[in-house]
Amino acid sequence: MATSPQAEQASDSIFAPLRHTEFRNMWLSNTVSNAGGLIQSVAAAWVMASIATADYVALVQTATFLPMALFALPAGAFTIGAVSASS
Repeated sequence: MATSPQAEQASDSIFAPLRHTEFRNMWLSNTVSNAGGLIQSVAAAWVMASIATADYVALVQTATFLPMALFALPAGAFTIGAVSASS
């Protein structure tokens, strides 16, 4: 069955995954969550800069980033190990 060039072009569009409701909802919620995290990070640094020295600003930024840095590598290794074990 031949498809028209327009149908082929529509399926190859960069926005094609957004046609699926579940993916669109997940993508939108992830984008809003990331934006909120960035806003919170800037706000925390701004408040600390207005009430404390630069040392405390660095401490707040480290406390914000450190858990993500510490848990990302083991979580990725666990996920990759689980995927390769099931293959």
